[in-house]
Amino acid sequence: MDTDFLHEQAYLKQTQALIERSLTELLNTMDEEREKLAQARQELQENQPAFSDDRDKQMETAQYLNGLQTQLAAYRVYAERLKKLQGLQDSPYFGRIDFAEEGQDAGTYYIGRGSLRDPLTFQIQVCDWRTPLASMFYRAAPGPASFLAPQGPIAGRLLLKRQYEISKGELLYYFDTDSHIKDNILKTLLGQKASPQMKTIVESLQEAQDRLIREKSRKILLVQGAAGSGKTSLALHRAAFLMYQDFQDSLSSQEILVISPNHLFSHYIRRVLPELGEDNITSLTFEDIFSLNLNVLNAVSNEPNRASDLESLLAENRRRLFSLRQDIYAFKNSAAFAALLSRLADYYGRRLIELPDIYYHHTYIASRQELREELLRDRAGLPLAKRLEQIRQRLSQKIHQLKKQRLPALQLFVSDFPDHQLEIFPFARLLSMKRGAYLNKTLEKLTTIDIPGLYRRLWDKELFYHLAKGLTLPANIEDIRQACFDSLSESGFEQSDAAGLIWLRLLLEGTADYPQIRQVMVDEAQDYGPLHYMLLKKWFPKANFTVLGDIQQSLIQPHRLDYYQDIGKALGDPDCPTAILRESYRSSWEISSFCRRFLEYPDLLEPFQRHSKPVEIFGASNDQEAVQLLLDTINRFRKEDVGSIAVICKTTAQATALYQQVKGKSALQLVKDPGKSDFNRSLLLPLHLVKGLEFDAVILWDVSEENYSWPEQKRFLYLAASRALHRLTLLFTGQLSPLVQETL
Repeated sequence: MDTDFLHEQAYLKQTQALIERSLTELLNTMDEEREKLAQARQELQENQPAFSDDRDKQMETAQYLNGLQTQLAAYRVYAERLKKLQGLQDSPYFGRIDFAEEGQDAGTYYIGRGSLRDPLTFQIQVCDWRTPLASMFYRAAPGPASFLAPQGPIAGRLLLKRQYEISKGELLYYFDTDSHIKDNILKTLLGQKASPQMKTIVESLQEAQDRLIREKSRKILLVQGAAGSGKTSLALHRAAFLMYQDFQDSLSSQEILVISPNHLFSHYIRRVLPELGEDNITSLTFEDIFSLNLNVLNAVSNEPNRASDLESLLAENRRRLFSLRQDIYAFKNSAAFAALLSRLADYYGRRLIELPDIYYHHTYIASRQELREELLRDRAGLPLAKRLEQIRQRLSQKIHQLKKQRLPALQLFVSDFPDHQLEIFPFARLLSMKRGAYLNKTLEKLTTIDIPGLYRRLWDKELFYHLAKGLTLPANIEDIRQACFDSLSESGFEQSDAAGLIWLRLLLEGTADYPQIRQVMVDEAQDYGPLHYMLLKKWFPKANFTVLGDIQQSLIQPHRLDYYQDIGKALGDPDCPTAILRESYRSSWEISSFCRRFLEYPDLLEPFQRHSKPVEIFGASNDQEAVQLLLDTINRFRKEDVGSIAVICKTTAQATALYQQVKGKSALQLVKDPGKSDFNRSLLLPLHLVKGLEFDAVILWDVSEENYSWPEQKRFLYLAASRALHRLTLLFTGQLSPLVQETL
């Protein structure tokens, strides 16, 4: 061992001793705080007021409660610190930089997942990776360097950049690098087996990823990244960066929201932020947000998710209908459709709404024409439903006054009947109430807007084209309109109607926004249309947005390269630039190169130089032989201990049928409930659930000419194949898909 290595070992032992000492002191403090809390609770119980009107005791109890809440808050701070210290035990740091600011001596800074300071000397033992200073570890090479501190740029020289491999408190090795994060350590990390849940990548962040994570000047951050380029990890590390408490404008976990593609994905990523020492943030799907905010989905589907739409698209074996389904989805989630719905809402208020004549005891209170004029006159930015409610309240007050005025006349009328001589006043009131109930129903009907019915009416040919004048529509708009009209008439609403229904409701009824959300992160952005982002902008008006996707992984519709401009426009900034991450770190060079052949824009993916075995392709003459090939491949992978295994089918129906054939022969878990899947087991799952996931070995089932034959289905193969880290096998029956043959 050389002197330098002995010095590094000594520093590691010194750091571990500081962690142990800090843990011991903190645990002792927490024990004392627990005793104080128990004593405070006991005193609170003993001093509860015996009577509700004992004001002196009530004031004393309130004081006890305030003190107890303060103690609880302090205990939570200690518990949070304990969690972060425990996270540093196995590997306190992963990097080091020696930096000399201009005109000053060099300083040595060790970088880890959290910060560590010696309370006796006030010396910083470990710097948090999110500090401005630590950015040089990811971005700079030895030589002239600088970083952006809160007070401004700080320049100097980077004298040393060192990376460590520390496991279970032991220093295994380290090396110095004169460039960005060394390829060797990146290859080592990427060559490991996949984890059942996503892990942090803070040790191996690349310069482009680090810059995007620390970006704070843009309100909208758009990222196009190839499969395996680290988009999801970037989003979660960015969330951790935004929550870093040493920044004045740091966010809390309650102020950040992640929009994820499905619940399986949410389950997969839930460990990342706790590993970085932060609380988990809320992760929802778009359908979760729909159902949380509005009950319109009750008219759409009993299952608020897009699985049915995706399944019907993936299962479609007629190319013309397949293309039409794509066009329908694209149109229903477009900015043009949002504009069409806005026109419908306005037209409804001006022409379509049915207003009744309101009268009481043969006297007109308001005619339908008067109500229409009032409705159109008072258009000061209020949604139609709120303007109708104001009219209802005014009419209700007027009717109430007329009822009071008419009550004496009703009493006189009742007095003419001998049977009611002893109950003149109660019976007169009963007559008044019955008439009032009828009028109240009329007024309630006045404020009820049948949004599902109005949405259906939009697809009537005459009204549709009347409202669509001047809008840029798809070339096959009549096919789209007729298909939507027929679908609504025959089978009712589909999930693709949800966004439009909700947008129409927001236009007519208004919306409750959520200003407490200050950062919204949208993963798998390519799966959504401009209308989805317009909804997000309505719901979260004070939020900044981080939007990440890969246009070549879209299952439902193909995208142009300028797709992100549409997103920026929907969020209020059409000129927002798009960052591009081309290098894919997930898959081996052999797998990435194979995936690249399916891409319309192959330049958007650059394979990383980590090699593994070639892609395997095996054919069978019949289904029974194909199933045996599958079982043999799974057994071979298990003997080789490759790690996690996923068998990916195109549809849920195919996955279910295959599961029945292998049930009892191989321990495959059919993924039915995404939130309850065990990633430690080998999974059998349909294509629409694999977004964002990765596995050591992937087997693509039935890559045959019958199953994958059209150029539009290349994206399906790219998505499925790019889930593999180290091994990829394709199985087919009969003829191999021509989409694969042309790439060989």
